[in-house]
Amino acid sequence: MAEESKKNPVVVSVINLKGGVGKTTVSALLARYAVKMNLSVLAVDVDPQANLSQALMTENDYKQFMENGESSIV
Repeated sequence: MAEESKKNPVVVSVINLKGGVGKTTVSALLARYAVKMNLSVLAVDVDPQANLSQALMTENDYKQFMENGESSIV
């Protein structure tokens, strides 16, 4: 078994009770950086405004998402 497959997943939580402190921005940047490092990423956006989901989509993907009324799980 390859050494990499033995590693446990890393869980990163960005939490702060105050709004407007950059939680979504930090989360999006961390997710994008991890992808660039060839890591598998699952970004979970529990905010009803879904700003993290929007930040991780391309502009065309977001437009299509809004036009099609797709599920909020992206």
